Amino acid sequence: MKGGVPLEQARNIVGFITGKLAYIAMAVTFIIMCVTTADVIIRKVSTGNIVGSYEMTEMGLVLIVAFAAPFLQVAKGHVRVDIFVNRFPIIPRHIVDGLLLLVSGIVMAIMVYAIFIQAGTYLATNAGTSVIRIPYAPFMYAMGVGYCLYAILLFIDGILEILNIFKRDKDEDGIETVYGV
Repeated sequence: MKGGVPLEQARNIVGFITGKLAYIAMAVTFIIMCVTTADVIIRKVSTGNIVGSYEMTEMGLVLIVAFAAPFLQVAKGHVRVDIFVNRFPIIPRHIVDGLLLLVSGIVMAIMVYAIFIQAGTYLATNAGTSVIRIPYAPFMYAMGVGYCLYAILLFIDGILEILNIFKRDKDEDGIETVYGV
């Protein structure tokens, strides 16, 4: 079966979606950069400014962080405490890494739940920014989607890390070993 175990296939699908969201995060970064640069130039050249530039930046940063975090997980770019864990034997290392990923997934899932509850509140009250009235709800829902993907990736990676205990490896002589057996 191409792609390996179903969990790896699910990770590939979520990774594909996450890659598309990363492009959105990059585009938002570029837009924020242009707005901020234009605002600074306008302030230096005249006494005016771009109304709501701070709010646009604020809402853009919500999207950047929420869409970049799952992409970083797909790329295995997160910081880990290797100094301690890498001294463990291979099986406890996989168990500790897997459990930490699963606990992180649980915390992220709780956070996603709270984000969607808050987004519903913002939608019901029509809350938005104070100057140009950008509604909060769409950004909160987008953030919830990004972090939901992140939680899914954390769960998948945690399970795959624990399953690595049973992974077969070949040493330099071509002798196959199975961890955990």
